[in-house]
Amino acid sequence: MSRKIAKLIDPKPQIIIKAILNFAAISAKNFPKPIVNPVNLLLLALTGWFIPNLATFSQTSTNPPLRLTVNSNQDIIQTDGNLTLREAISIVNGELTLESLSAAERNNISPLTSGEDNRAKIEFSLPPNNTIIELNSLLPALAVPVVIDGTTQPGYAQEDNNINPVPVPIPDNIPAAPIRGLSLLKQGETNFCAPQIRPTPTPIIPAPVPTPVPAPIRGLGFLKQLVSQGSTISNFPIPQPVVIIKPTPGVEVFRGFTVASDNVRIRGLSIHGFSSRRRGATANIPPADIFIGDAKDTATLGEKGRARNPSNNPPKNILIDCNWLGVDRLGNPISQLPNANFSGEKQVPTGHKKPGHFQIYRTDDRLPTRSAFGVYVFNSLGTTIRNNLIANHDGSGIITSARANNTLITENILFANGFGGMPDAIRLEGNIDRTRILSNLIRDNAGSGIYFFKSQGSTEIKQNQITNNGRQFEQAAIYLMGSDHQIVNNQISEQPGPGIVVAAYPNSDRNVILGNSFANLQGLSIDLVSQNNTGFHAFLTGDGPNPKMRSLQRRRQAGNFGIDAPVFVSSEFFLNPENGSVTLEGTTKPGATVEIYRVNENSSPRGPLSEAIANTVADEEGKFSLTLTNLKAGERISAIANDSESGTSEPAVNTVIKDLP
Repeated sequence: MSRKIAKLIDPKPQIIIKAILNFAAISAKNFPKPIVNPVNLLLLALTGWFIPNLATFSQTSTNPPLRLTVNSNQDIIQTDGNLTLREAISIVNGELTLESLSAAERNNISPLTSGEDNRAKIEFSLPPNNTIIELNSLLPALAVPVVIDGTTQPGYAQEDNNINPVPVPIPDNIPAAPIRGLSLLKQGETNFCAPQIRPTPTPIIPAPVPTPVPAPIRGLGFLKQLVSQGSTISNFPIPQPVVIIKPTPGVEVFRGFTVASDNVRIRGLSIHGFSSRRRGATANIPPADIFIGDAKDTATLGEKGRARNPSNNPPKNILIDCNWLGVDRLGNPISQLPNANFSGEKQVPTGHKKPGHFQIYRTDDRLPTRSAFGVYVFNSLGTTIRNNLIANHDGSGIITSARANNTLITENILFANGFGGMPDAIRLEGNIDRTRILSNLIRDNAGSGIYFFKSQGSTEIKQNQITNNGRQFEQAAIYLMGSDHQIVNNQISEQPGPGIVVAAYPNSDRNVILGNSFANLQGLSIDLVSQNNTGFHAFLTGDGPNPKMRSLQRRRQAGNFGIDAPVFVSSEFFLNPENGSVTLEGTTKPGATVEIYRVNENSSPRGPLSEAIANTVADEEGKFSLTLTNLKAGERISAIANDSESGTSEPAVNTVIKDLP
């Protein structure tokens, strides 16, 4: 029995128990009547150990997990009548004991009810006029499973909460596509950003399917302008957070939350202003609104924040949802976009800047400090970033580093990021295998919407609206490195560069690019870079149409193994006067699938690929032919080829549909 008891407690009391039992055995052997009952002695010892350590034991084991209600916006740890966010995190981590709290503070702590998620809960009940938490220093890392839930703050998602929901501008020149897009909820799905109210469960609320509306909106610099314009997606469920977390004015805090444990959720908060300008860019410790990585990772960073030896125990099952990152709840002008209506704007000469655009001198002292990055997935196995507004960061809104396997980025708005650093809305580095980027609105960012840099692993990029990016740098909307990516059913428009570029170096093959629609590009819809063009410019905007690849060596040196674009047998095809049909013929790689596109613009000899309308398969000689009945005289047609061994080609030279003379 003594062994069973010893196994239930830590090594220090085990030593005490062993000594007590040895003493009892000796006394029983040497005295006819033991001088002490060993059972009583054991109970006495256990009582003496458990009583002073009860609070610590209950917190380090987190059994049962606790609900902690933050009711003060102060950033202190002291015995008073209120519970602060810093105190709540310290209690959950086991760094602050319950016995060190006042009775009034303990009134804000209770065990979770049966049936709830077996994680600690940090909730909020701040005074209505004091919902801004200004940090004086870095918060403790989230070292145990916990939910930090801003949706519990009274007033969250109320009709009078200024901006609820967030309207989203949609350009009018993107053709409709049979995709889910930004309809965030299907029938029967949960409204992820609904306020969490105990004990009533969150209701299931279906959302309407969004439809494009007229009048593209450009140059939005104020969050309130997102509301005042009529171009919206109805009921976009990212309500305005009530609780704001930011640094104290004049104090540099380089990170909002540090996630260092499995099973952490952060939701319903406004987090902004976290940077490290005084530390020298991103020298060693990456600044961000939310940083995800094992606690050991921050101590092993090399030059420019890259991992030397990332931890082999990265956080898993992380959920970041329903937050406004980089955005103030009041809609203050946290940053300005180029050519916005702003009294402080001046032209600034900048290399690789989009012609005719501006950088902004921020002369308005109301502008708060912007965060360096939004979500920095430094080292994680399974992070979900869902239903967030991520805007106005100096660098990327979302960035990965050493390891970001099984990352899901879905149903977010990424807006106006990258004007003071890493220019891409989403930048993917490191091991990103099985990462998915689905149904996001990515617009008005400084560089690319999505940029891969020497990453490993395959990804899916589907059903996103990527528009009006490259506001400061001429870059591709999506720049791919690596192999076996799937880029499907995206809507890409208003880009001062190509739509999708596939790098030649490192080797990038078998990338499938199908069903996407493109509009108003300054480059090809799909551009496969050749290793003959590996200069700086090619890593931003590609290198234009490739000549026909006539050797294996040339193919090996190009993106997607240099698969040739299809070739139509004629620059024009004629409608059958009897039934209005037209037969298209051409050649491509034998056995390849040919996808036919309608071209709605006369801006390029190759595309842009406006709308996929049909597909067919080439025969063993590489010939293809198909008859269509949905084309009219004057329309332009292009095509791409897709092959399982190579991937997808660049667009074919356009051909024109005509009536017989």
